[in-house]
Amino acid sequence: MIHYVPGGIAHSFHILIAELKHGNISPRVIRRGVGRELKDYKALLAALDSNNSNKLDDSLDYGH
Repeated sequence: MIHYVPGGIAHSFHILIAELKHGNISPRVIRRGVGRELKDYKALLAALDSNNSNKLDDSLDYGH
């Protein structure tokens, strides 16, 4: 899992969860999205919850 803030004028908080199996050269994206800053594991789980109003926005292609 990667949680990062790209540079620029405005801040956005991105998350990328991928799987790379032994012997493969390309990872498989499991989940990606943009949302608020995630300060700990509990905040990550809350953002991944589809019933949470502060969930990750995964509707746009942000070029992960």
